[in-house]
Amino acid sequence: MIEFTLDVNPPTGTHQSALRVLKNRKTGKQFVGKMKSSKGRKIQNMFWSLLQPYRPQEPLQGPLQLQVCYVYPWRKSEPKKNQSSGWLWKTTKPDASNMVKTLEDCMTDLNFWEDDNQITQLLVEKAWGDRVGIRIKVVELTPAQPPRWYKTEGTMT
Repeated sequence: MIEFTLDVNPPTGTHQSALRVLKNRKTGKQFVGKMKSSKGRKIQNMFWSLLQPYRPQEPLQGPLQLQVCYVYPWRKSEPKKNQSSGWLWKTTKPDASNMVKTLEDCMTDLNFWEDDNQITQLLVEKAWGDRVGIRIKVVELTPAQPPRWYKTEGTMT
């Protein structure tokens, strides 16, 4: 298991927002990619530098569970009564499903695991809160461990 917190204001850009249709100068063919100066490239570089100290000696093997919680600083317009609990679910953009892709790709590039297709369980949370940062937890699952919802009935054990 790997667990750590990145003490940074979570980015508001996503993998999708960074993509652009680019043109290969030599062939003239178009492709989808990230420009060197794009916001997405800057987010990617930030993740690469912040994740370096936490990468494992060897890539994790087998099925993995990835838990990521993005905690954003309070909006200036947030009423004090909402801030009293210390956190509040963030229901504004970016979409939680789009937020994790760049982080996941950077963790793959840094050999946290061999391939991101090993991630079989993914939990992404986003909130406003007092303790700003990105909390990440990677858990190795046993290959025979069924999903929580799966009922072990009949011949399936």
